[in-house]
Amino acid sequence: QYDPIYLRVDLSLEGQAAAENVQSQLKRALNIDIKLAMTDKDLPPNSRTIYLTHWAASVPDPDNFLALFTGMSLKNPTGWKNRNYDEFVRQAAIAGSIDSREKLYAKAQHILTETEMPVIPLYINTQFCLVSKRVRHFPLNALGFMPFRSVTLD
Repeated sequence: QYDPIYLRVDLSLEGQAAAENVQSQLKRALNIDIKLAMTDKDLPPNSRTIYLTHWAASVPDPDNFLALFTGMSLKNPTGWKNRNYDEFVRQAAIAGSIDSREKLYAKAQHILTETEMPVIPLYINTQFCLVSKRVRHFPLNALGFMPFRSVTLD
């Protein structure tokens, strides 16, 4: 008999829905029972815990996500460290060409999500936006920002 595995999730409705989905899929596919924990107080000391968390970029740059998991990042939620990963991210941040940056970030991402996997990206939020045909110059972007400065109506 194994100690229970906990899934720590934030209190948002979206986070809870995602956690319940993960809990259901792990039970159905692997017969693993997962207990949901909505706060750190719900976690027993030294419990085996999976964290379901999110990160939103403030600028559309891969460094916004990848620098988060470097060993020197104060916001690294995992405690994971990898010298090669850190070096790829550091070099990419100062690289002079887009091509060099892409190659270095690809190497770092490979370590993060395929080789060592301290994190597993599960999903990307979707955003729906209904816009009338009369609306012109409505900017849609990957960050979800909607500046209305240039929007006009016909």
